[in-house]
Amino acid sequence: MSLRGKAVQLYNSLVRSPPRLLLAPLVAIHALLVILYPVLIVPEALVIVAYLLGFGLCSRHYMRRAAGVLLYATPYMILYAIVFALGLRPLVSAITAPFALLVSGLCGVKTAMIYVIIATVVSFPLGLIESLAAAASGIIAILVPMVALGLRGIEVARAAILAWADDNYEPLETVISGEERRVKWHALMFKRDDEKLVLIVPGVHYGPFRGAGSSHLPRMLMKYSRDKVIPLHGCGSHELNIVSRKEAEAYAQRLVKEALVATWHECKPLTPTLVNHKSGWNALAIGCVERPTVILWNRSGTEDIPCSTLEHLDDKLMIVDAHNVETESVDTRGLHEVVNSLLSKIEECKGSLRCCWRLVRVDNSVVDEAKMCDNWILVLKVLCDNNGVTMVIFPANNVDPLAARKYTEVLGSRTVLITIDDHSCAAVINEGVAPLKWSEKLAKILQENVKMCVPGDCRISYASGFDNLRVWGEHTIQEIRHLLERGVRAKALPLVIYVLFLIAALIGAVIRGVG
Repeated sequence: MSLRGKAVQLYNSLVRSPPRLLLAPLVAIHALLVILYPVLIVPEALVIVAYLLGFGLCSRHYMRRAAGVLLYATPYMILYAIVFALGLRPLVSAITAPFALLVSGLCGVKTAMIYVIIATVVSFPLGLIESLAAAASGIIAILVPMVALGLRGIEVARAAILAWADDNYEPLETVISGEERRVKWHALMFKRDDEKLVLIVPGVHYGPFRGAGSSHLPRMLMKYSRDKVIPLHGCGSHELNIVSRKEAEAYAQRLVKEALVATWHECKPLTPTLVNHKSGWNALAIGCVERPTVILWNRSGTEDIPCSTLEHLDDKLMIVDAHNVETESVDTRGLHEVVNSLLSKIEECKGSLRCCWRLVRVDNSVVDEAKMCDNWILVLKVLCDNNGVTMVIFPANNVDPLAARKYTEVLGSRTVLITIDDHSCAAVINEGVAPLKWSEKLAKILQENVKMCVPGDCRISYASGFDNLRVWGEHTIQEIRHLLERGVRAKALPLVIYVLFLIAALIGAVIRGVG
């Protein structure tokens, strides 16, 4: 590739990645500050350089970590600039505290203490008060979170930070012991001529985020099946996260083997049936009369549906959470009624069952614009005579309410949007989980492929099975909730330390008669 081509590629990657685009000017600004620091106060430059070097030793991805440090340290750098502008001699403690806190979280308490010792020694040329203040601020910054969160909380927080900042998931997978659980998976196969498509609900949750646990299980299933197996989201939430990536990958391989070569049971096809309940819940049935696939969503918003709310149902049902309207929490009132109403209306398809599907790959520009986690979309049509439904499945976490309404208007009222509750693109720098957004390009692609999808005679069959897996479990979820509650008290720690050592800087200046 030519130099110009590489430059264009770099520009495109920056433009298509807002977090990196945000970091670029910050890195430039702080690089300038580091260059200017020797002119102002030489020991300060040494502290920053020593910190960044030490920080890099804790990381497998030095540049990402360094950028993260600079982003985190922005308010402290601004504080330094303000203090210096006022004619005061800034204390090294103003930067030792937040950096010690950060090193503690990323590299551990021992490494943080080593950093504090180095910062203290480097501060000696500034005077005894500065060096003692550096030591005190660093120690306080390390100990206060330990008191607020406890040793276990620090351990979990450090593991989560390493996963976020360094794609290092081993500490997180080690700190969460989880529990053994027997999970049930369900699959529905469509056959048309020599082609087949398998929709599968693995019985686990695709979390917690990015590459950790079972977050990449959907991609693994599609990879090992060569796009013949499409993952769907069942009931349950993060308590059903698989603990480790290795276990998730092994499970994906077993599932694909089962789904593609196991004994399948042909069944009586049902007429696609849709029920709209006054509570806001909708339910769609497709597949087999004997073992219906029930797709659920709430018009007001759908989040993870607790499995406990569906315990009364026959475990032969393949339950799918459509996850297609973003909301803070799910309201399960009316859920039992809509499912019971749906099951009472299911009828065998006496005519001709017809289906078609199109797996579409889209450009990265569409992926970024629509906030999807992968570059595929599945369009699936199922009809009994003229009674049918169109389903569009996205590799996204949920759907923005406005986008859901606009996509439905474009594609028609008999179209059901379904996301797989994908967490593989969650927790990227400054974003949590982004729902599917409206995209004109994506809408046109969907319209074209829905039109091109011409149903033909098809057969259906089902399969199910069990597997023993190590998942997070309720105990882990309760522990994390408890730590988050305690963490609320620790969230203000950087600001508290920030203010305390601004005061310390002022006191130090007064003692010397500066200002």
